[in-house]
Amino acid sequence: MIITYKLVLSDLIHAAREWEGRHWRAVRYTVAVILLACGSFLLISSERWWGGIFVAFGVLEGFNLLPAAVVRAVIEFHANPKFREEFQLILTPESLHFCTATIDSTLKWTHYTQFFETPKAFILVYGKRMYTVIPKRALVDDSQLRELRELLSQVFEEVRERE
Repeated sequence: MIITYKLVLSDLIHAAREWEGRHWRAVRYTVAVILLACGSFLLISSERWWGGIFVAFGVLEGFNLLPAAVVRAVIEFHANPKFREEFQLILTPESLHFCTATIDSTLKWTHYTQFFETPKAFILVYGKRMYTVIPKRALVDDSQLRELRELLSQVFEEVRERE
């Protein structure tokens, strides 16, 4: 299977929100409560200006409106030239082959630890906050979507069986 696409910022933001939502929900709520508590204390004390900022960030964090992962994704997108290149992925039952203007790399599926599907993408995880994003918009039709879903399910089932 061959998939060609160019990542856009919204692809990375979507993946960052999904990854963080799955892995850091409890931490996010803890941070939000701490920010709100500090903000409330500062609002009551003489530091009203800082209190308002802490409360605002607590609300943003609590509702996952501006998580650190999104800020990191925006910075990475603008700082890393690989995100401005067109990707060509060749997926087989044995490996995933990346090809761009500057990258030519074949990865065995054991490089990845898991994958998950969202309404907008397939996200292949290979480390802490490290993943490959395959946007669904890059798939030509529903048959390619089904083929990719089946390939990833099969490959990751085999990887789990080996562990």
